[in-house]
Amino acid sequence: MSDVTTITIELHGSYAAHHTASGTVINTSDKAYGRRTYKDPIGPLCRILRNNLDYSSETRIHVERAGVSVFKRDLSLAYWADHDVIDTQRRSAVRIEFQPFDHKLTEVFGRQRDEAQQIAA
Repeated sequence: MSDVTTITIELHGSYAAHHTASGTVINTSDKAYGRRTYKDPIGPLCRILRNNLDYSSETRIHVERAGVSVFKRDLSLAYWADHDVIDTQRRSAVRIEFQPFDHKLTEVFGRQRDEAQQIAA
């Protein structure tokens, strides 16, 4: 008998996904994201569930839209968190490995943010 938990993610349109149990929502639309993105919301939501809310990587993810299963089988949280699906609207969707934001750029922006906060204080 398997002790692996299955959780459900509900898709809303093309850009929003909701995990009801934690109340976590991700919206990758133009208005919410601040810029044009073609990313499917499942990968970013799964990264939040794994990295911030401590869900196990083995947790199975069941994806629904309006109560109907989107995929034939449930996949692991690790699978979804480690990949992004890009849909450019001009060709078929493509699954790619997740590329985290460049650490060096994060350091630069972090310093700039800290300096701006010191100036404001």
